[in-house]
Amino acid sequence: MLERRQSARDRVILGSVASINDRGSTMDCVVRNISEGGLCVEFERTAKLPDEMRVTIAQKDCSFLLE
Repeated sequence: MLERRQSARDRVILGSVASINDRGSTMDCVVRNISEGGLCVEFERTAKLPDEMRVTIAQKDCSFLLE
């Protein structure tokens, strides 16, 4: 199969927390893969997500701003 991604992705399963707004709302999530271009994030429930949120992966001691 031809790989068309511009950057390689690392498949992972990491428990994470998404910070939804400035008032401290959070949702648990799972990061399924990471690449230079972003993250694949999975939520347990269907929810309306904002245009911007921060995903924190405590196990890796890092966070990402998703826009």
